[in-house]
Amino acid sequence: MTKLRILVATLLLALMGTALAQSTNDSAAIVINRYLSNLGHDSLNWQTVDIKSVITFSDGNDTIMMERRFAFPEYSFVKLSRKGKVFFGLYSDNTEFLMYDTARHSWDVTSESDYLRMLAGYDIRGPLFNWENMVTSAKYHGVSTLEGNKVYRVAVSDPLRGDREYLFEQTSGNLFLTVKLPTIRKNTVVQTPDVDWRAIHEYTPIGGFLFPTLESYQYKGVITIISSEIQLKPFKKSDFERPETIHEYY
Repeated sequence: MTKLRILVATLLLALMGTALAQSTNDSAAIVINRYLSNLGHDSLNWQTVDIKSVITFSDGNDTIMMERRFAFPEYSFVKLSRKGKVFFGLYSDNTEFLMYDTARHSWDVTSESDYLRMLAGYDIRGPLFNWENMVTSAKYHGVSTLEGNKVYRVAVSDPLRGDREYLFEQTSGNLFLTVKLPTIRKNTVVQTPDVDWRAIHEYTPIGGFLFPTLESYQYKGVITIISSEIQLKPFKKSDFERPETIHEYY
Protein backbone atom coordinates (compact mmCIF):
# COMPACT_ATOMS: atom_id res chain seq x y z
CA MET A 1 0.00 0.00 0.00
CA THR A 2 1.42 3.42 -0.92
CA LYS A 3 2.00 6.12 1.70
CA LEU A 4 -0.88 8.10 0.22
CA ARG A 5 -3.30 5.16 0.52
CA ILE A 6 -2.12 4.55 4.09
CA LEU A 7 -2.69 8.21 4.93
CA VAL A 8 -6.16 8.20 3.35
CA ALA A 9 -7.11 5.02 5.20
CA THR A 10 -5.85 6.48 8.48
CA LEU A 11 -7.83 9.67 7.97
CA LEU A 12 -11.00 7.71 7.14
CA LEU A 13 -10.65 5.62 10.30
CA ALA A 14 -10.05 8.77 12.35
CA LEU A 15 -13.11 10.46 10.86
CA MET A 16 -15.15 7.33 11.43
CA GLY A 17 -14.00 7.20 15.05
CA THR A 18 -15.10 10.83 15.53
CA ALA A 19 -18.46 10.12 13.94
CA LEU A 20 -18.93 7.01 16.07
CA ALA A 21 -18.54 9.13 19.17
CA GLN A 22 -21.44 11.40 18.22
CA SER A 23 -24.36 9.19 19.25
CA THR A 24 -25.15 5.51 19.49
CA ASN A 25 -27.86 5.72 16.83
CA ASP A 26 -25.71 7.62 14.35
CA SER A 27 -22.77 5.31 15.05
CA ALA A 28 -24.84 2.19 14.43
CA ALA A 29 -25.93 3.61 11.07
CA ILE A 30 -22.34 4.37 10.08
CA VAL A 31 -21.14 0.85 10.87
CA ILE A 32 -24.05 -0.94 9.16
CA ASN A 33 -24.06 1.27 6.07
CA ARG A 34 -20.29 0.90 5.66
CA TYR A 35 -20.75 -2.88 5.65
CA LEU A 36 -23.61 -2.74 3.12
CA SER A 37 -21.55 -0.44 0.90
CA ASN A 38 -18.65 -2.93 1.03
CA LEU A 39 -20.92 -5.69 -0.30
CA GLY A 40 -21.57 -3.72 -3.48
CA HIS A 41 -24.99 -5.27 -4.14
CA ASP A 42 -26.09 -2.10 -5.94
CA SER A 43 -24.05 -3.36 -8.89
CA LEU A 44 -26.26 -6.44 -9.33
CA ASN A 45 -29.25 -4.92 -11.11
CA TRP A 46 -30.38 -7.27 -13.85
CA GLN A 47 -27.60 -9.75 -13.39
CA THR A 48 -28.35 -13.25 -12.12
CA VAL A 49 -26.52 -14.50 -9.05
CA ASP A 50 -26.54 -18.30 -8.94
CA ILE A 51 -25.47 -19.89 -5.64
CA LYS A 52 -25.07 -23.57 -4.85
CA SER A 53 -24.35 -24.45 -1.23
CA VAL A 54 -23.58 -27.62 0.70
CA ILE A 55 -24.80 -27.61 4.31
CA THR A 56 -23.18 -30.12 6.68
CA PHE A 57 -23.48 -30.71 10.42
CA SER A 58 -20.85 -31.47 13.06
CA ASP A 59 -22.82 -34.46 14.33
CA GLY A 60 -22.53 -36.02 10.86
CA ASN A 61 -26.22 -36.87 10.63
CA ASP A 62 -27.23 -34.99 7.49
CA THR A 63 -26.26 -33.12 4.35
CA ILE A 64 -28.49 -30.52 2.71
CA MET A 65 -28.18 -29.00 -0.75
CA MET A 66 -29.28 -25.38 -1.11
CA GLU A 67 -29.87 -23.61 -4.42
CA ARG A 68 -30.45 -19.87 -4.55
CA ARG A 69 -30.91 -17.65 -7.58
CA PHE A 70 -31.50 -13.90 -7.57
CA ALA A 71 -31.90 -11.26 -10.25
CA PHE A 72 -32.57 -7.92 -8.64
CA PRO A 73 -34.82 -6.13 -8.30
CA GLU A 74 -37.56 -8.68 -9.08
CA TYR A 75 -36.70 -12.36 -9.27
CA SER A 76 -35.72 -14.78 -6.52
CA PHE A 77 -35.66 -18.57 -6.10
CA VAL A 78 -34.63 -20.73 -3.13
CA LYS A 79 -34.71 -24.53 -2.91
CA LEU A 80 -33.45 -26.82 -0.15
CA SER A 81 -33.29 -30.57 -0.71
CA ARG A 82 -32.22 -33.65 1.17
CA LYS A 83 -31.30 -36.84 -0.72
CA GLY A 84 -32.85 -35.34 -3.84
CA LYS A 85 -36.18 -34.49 -2.20
CA VAL A 86 -37.30 -30.85 -1.85
CA PHE A 87 -38.35 -29.84 1.66
CA PHE A 88 -38.29 -26.04 1.44
CA GLY A 89 -38.59 -23.48 -1.34
CA LEU A 90 -39.41 -19.87 -2.23
CA TYR A 91 -40.09 -18.20 -5.56
CA SER A 92 -41.10 -14.70 -6.62
CA ASP A 93 -41.18 -12.55 -9.74
CA ASN A 94 -42.33 -9.61 -7.57
CA THR A 95 -45.94 -10.04 -8.74
CA GLU A 96 -46.71 -13.29 -6.95
CA PHE A 97 -45.07 -15.24 -4.13
CA LEU A 98 -44.75 -19.00 -3.84
CA MET A 99 -43.66 -21.25 -0.97
CA TYR A 100 -43.04 -24.99 -0.98
CA ASP A 101 -45.39 -26.88 1.34
CA THR A 102 -43.52 -29.90 2.70
CA ALA A 103 -46.64 -31.65 3.99
CA ARG A 104 -48.48 -31.33 0.65
CA HIS A 105 -45.33 -31.72 -1.49
CA SER A 106 -46.35 -28.79 -3.64
CA TRP A 107 -45.54 -25.18 -4.45
CA ASP A 108 -48.35 -22.96 -3.14
CA VAL A 109 -49.20 -19.28 -3.54
CA THR A 110 -48.55 -17.42 -0.31
CA SER A 111 -48.77 -13.84 0.97
CA GLU A 112 -46.06 -11.28 0.33
CA SER A 113 -45.55 -10.77 4.08
CA ASP A 114 -45.02 -14.51 4.73
CA TYR A 115 -42.73 -14.74 1.73
CA LEU A 116 -40.56 -11.82 2.86
CA ARG A 117 -40.42 -13.17 6.40
CA MET A 118 -39.03 -16.48 5.13
CA LEU A 119 -36.76 -14.93 2.50
CA ALA A 120 -34.97 -12.90 5.18
CA GLY A 121 -32.93 -15.97 6.10
CA TYR A 122 -31.82 -16.67 2.50
CA ASP A 123 -31.54 -13.30 0.75
CA ILE A 124 -27.91 -12.87 -0.36
CA ARG A 125 -28.07 -9.22 0.62
CA GLY A 126 -28.10 -10.39 4.23
CA PRO A 127 -30.30 -9.71 7.25
CA LEU A 128 -29.38 -6.01 7.41
CA PHE A 129 -30.52 -5.21 3.88
CA ASN A 130 -33.11 -2.41 4.04
CA TRP A 131 -32.50 -2.28 7.79
CA GLU A 132 -33.54 1.36 8.17
CA ASN A 133 -37.08 0.44 7.11
CA MET A 134 -37.23 -2.95 8.84
CA VAL A 135 -35.66 -2.64 12.30
CA THR A 136 -37.17 -0.83 15.26
CA SER A 137 -33.81 0.18 16.74
CA ALA A 138 -30.06 -0.09 16.14
CA LYS A 139 -27.63 0.82 18.93
CA TYR A 140 -23.85 1.07 18.84
CA HIS A 141 -22.21 -0.85 21.71
CA GLY A 142 -18.60 0.16 21.17
CA VAL A 143 -15.43 -1.72 20.23
CA SER A 144 -14.16 -4.98 21.70
CA THR A 145 -11.71 -7.74 20.82
CA LEU A 146 -12.86 -11.13 19.55
CA GLU A 147 -10.35 -13.83 18.61
CA GLY A 148 -7.70 -11.18 18.07
CA ASN A 149 -9.96 -9.00 15.92
CA LYS A 150 -11.10 -5.53 16.87
CA VAL A 151 -14.84 -5.43 16.23
CA TYR A 152 -17.63 -2.85 16.31
CA ARG A 153 -20.70 -4.15 18.16
CA VAL A 154 -24.19 -3.11 17.06
CA ALA A 155 -27.42 -4.37 18.66
CA VAL A 156 -30.49 -4.48 16.40
CA SER A 157 -34.14 -5.07 17.23
CA ASP A 158 -35.80 -6.58 14.17
CA PRO A 159 -39.48 -7.66 14.15
CA LEU A 160 -38.77 -10.20 11.37
CA ARG A 161 -35.54 -11.76 12.62
CA GLY A 162 -35.56 -11.01 16.36
CA ASP A 163 -33.05 -9.14 18.53
CA ARG A 164 -29.43 -9.61 17.54
CA GLU A 165 -25.96 -8.27 18.14
CA TYR A 166 -23.80 -7.87 15.04
CA LEU A 167 -20.00 -7.72 15.27
CA PHE A 168 -18.19 -6.01 12.38
CA GLU A 169 -14.45 -6.36 11.85
CA GLN A 170 -13.02 -2.91 12.51
CA THR A 171 -10.47 -2.69 9.69
CA SER A 172 -12.51 -4.13 6.80
CA GLY A 173 -15.97 -3.16 8.06
CA ASN A 174 -17.31 -6.61 7.14
CA LEU A 175 -19.71 -8.59 9.28
CA PHE A 176 -17.83 -11.10 11.42
CA LEU A 177 -20.28 -12.64 13.88
CA THR A 178 -23.98 -12.48 14.70
CA VAL A 179 -25.35 -13.39 18.12
CA LYS A 180 -29.10 -13.80 18.47
CA LEU A 181 -30.40 -12.35 21.72
CA PRO A 182 -33.47 -13.30 23.77
CA THR A 183 -36.40 -11.28 22.44
CA ILE A 184 -38.39 -9.41 25.07
CA ARG A 185 -41.65 -7.78 24.06
CA LYS A 186 -44.29 -6.00 26.12
CA ASN A 187 -46.88 -8.33 27.66
CA THR A 188 -45.22 -11.45 26.17
CA VAL A 189 -42.89 -14.14 27.42
CA VAL A 190 -39.20 -14.04 26.52
CA GLN A 191 -38.48 -15.83 23.24
CA THR A 192 -35.19 -17.72 23.47
CA PRO A 193 -32.82 -17.71 20.47
CA ASP A 194 -33.16 -20.48 17.88
CA VAL A 195 -29.48 -20.07 16.90
CA ASP A 196 -26.65 -19.38 19.35
CA TRP A 197 -24.43 -17.57 16.85
CA ARG A 198 -23.73 -17.24 13.13
CA ALA A 199 -20.25 -16.52 11.79
CA ILE A 200 -18.85 -15.55 8.40
CA HIS A 201 -15.36 -16.94 7.85
CA GLU A 202 -14.66 -16.03 4.21
CA TYR A 203 -15.84 -13.37 1.78
CA THR A 204 -15.20 -13.84 -1.95
CA PRO A 205 -15.35 -11.04 -4.54
CA ILE A 206 -17.72 -11.95 -7.37
CA GLY A 207 -17.84 -9.31 -10.08
CA GLY A 208 -18.33 -6.04 -8.24
CA PHE A 209 -19.68 -7.41 -4.97
CA LEU A 210 -18.64 -9.48 -1.95
CA PHE A 211 -20.33 -12.74 -1.02
CA PRO A 212 -19.84 -14.92 2.08
CA THR A 213 -18.62 -18.30 0.78
CA LEU A 214 -17.91 -19.99 4.12
CA GLU A 215 -20.31 -19.59 7.04
CA SER A 216 -21.21 -21.48 10.18
CA TYR A 217 -23.73 -21.37 12.97
CA GLN A 218 -24.31 -23.22 16.23
CA TYR A 219 -27.54 -24.49 17.75
CA LYS A 220 -27.66 -26.61 20.90
CA GLY A 221 -24.02 -27.55 20.53
CA VAL A 222 -24.29 -28.69 16.89
CA ILE A 223 -22.25 -26.61 14.44
CA THR A 224 -23.53 -26.24 10.88
CA ILE A 225 -21.13 -25.41 8.03
CA ILE A 226 -22.36 -23.70 4.83
CA SER A 227 -19.93 -23.79 1.89
CA SER A 228 -21.02 -21.94 -1.26
CA GLU A 229 -20.02 -21.55 -4.91
CA ILE A 230 -21.30 -18.53 -6.81
CA GLN A 231 -21.70 -17.61 -10.47
CA LEU A 232 -22.62 -14.21 -11.85
CA LYS A 233 -24.23 -14.26 -15.29
CA PRO A 234 -26.46 -12.17 -17.57
CA PHE A 235 -30.15 -12.22 -16.67
CA LYS A 236 -32.38 -14.69 -18.52
CA LYS A 237 -36.02 -15.00 -17.58
CA SER A 238 -35.89 -18.72 -18.42
CA ASP A 239 -33.63 -19.20 -15.38
CA PHE A 240 -36.64 -18.28 -13.23
CA GLU A 241 -39.30 -20.62 -14.51
CA ARG A 242 -42.37 -20.50 -12.27
CA PRO A 243 -42.90 -23.75 -10.31
CA GLU A 244 -46.27 -25.40 -10.88
CA THR A 245 -48.70 -24.63 -8.06
CA ILE A 246 -51.58 -26.68 -6.68
CA HIS A 247 -53.08 -24.79 -3.76
CA GLU A 248 -53.93 -21.13 -4.43
CA TYR A 249 -54.37 -19.87 -0.87
CA TYR A 250 -54.28 -16.11 -1.55
